[in-house]
This record gives sequence, structure tokens and C-alpha cells, in this order.
Amino acid sequence: MNGHTLLDPAATYQVIVQHCAKSNNPYTINELETWRDLNRMGFTEASNDGRPTVMARVTAIPKSFRVVKVKNEAIGLAETTSLPLDGMENV
Repeated sequence: MNGHTLLDPAATYQVIVQHCAKSNNPYTINELETWRDLNRMGFTEASNDGRPTVMARVTAIPKSFRVVKVKNEAIGLAETTSLPLDGMENV
């Protein structure tokens, strides 16, 4: 989405923790601080209210929820890369 990939914060955090555990390197930073750190490093975008996550809406579900808005270049995707978002839109 406009040079960004939207990730579910809780699911993404669990993948990070599990990956580190399998690598015998426990991940000891809590979820909120993880997103704040990535935002401070310029890898993600914060919401207008300063939170490290942004609101997104799945058009098939009448509900908005918070996501981590990762800059595509931070994860090695070209700016023009387009990923299917299954109806997700930034709100």
C-alpha cells in the first residue's frame, strides 16, 4: 500500500519471538517497545497521534484495527512492489 506493507502486530511479534527462540537467542523486548524502536529507526510509520501502529480496515469486515505500517524498503521490497492486501486499506 503506497510503499508500505501492513502487518498484524500481535502475530508479527509472535513470529519474532518464536524465531529468536529457535535461534537460541531469547527476544526480551516487549511488543510495544518493539514497534516504537522500529519507528524510531525509520522502518515503520507512526499514526498521527504518535502511536507506533496505524488504523486499517478490511473492506470485507466492517471493523478497523491497528497494524504495523512497515516501509517496503525496510524489508527489501522495491517501492513499486505491490502486494495483494485482501481488501485492507489504511484509515
